Amino acid sequence: LHSSFASQKITYKCNPGLNSFRMNISEHRTIQFMGDNQKKIFNGHKGFSINSDGCLLNDSGPHKIEFEVITDEVDLLPLRDLAVFNNGNDTHEFGFSVGQVCFY
Repeated sequence: LHSSFASQKITYKCNPGLNSFRMNISEHRTIQFMGDNQKKIFNGHKGFSINSDGCLLNDSGPHKIEFEVITDEVDLLPLRDLAVFNNGNDTHEFGFSVGQVCFY
């Protein structure tokens, strides 16, 4: 590739349920993603940002968190895998939507 940068957006959809589990996304290892080059990225990683965090709302949802990765490590994208670490609340429902990768 002759690109200098790449970007990708990810939407985490949360439905906390009656026990109202709230993900503390400010903890930098709550959600981890694995890039195409096998490198792990998470909150605090260069180029990783949280555009909005609706999952902090203290109700039964549904809500969403929007992440974005903008990087000069073009071999990092597309994201290939993810890991979610929570408090073990069995009523917590979640899902992900992974956006397209833009190279520029």
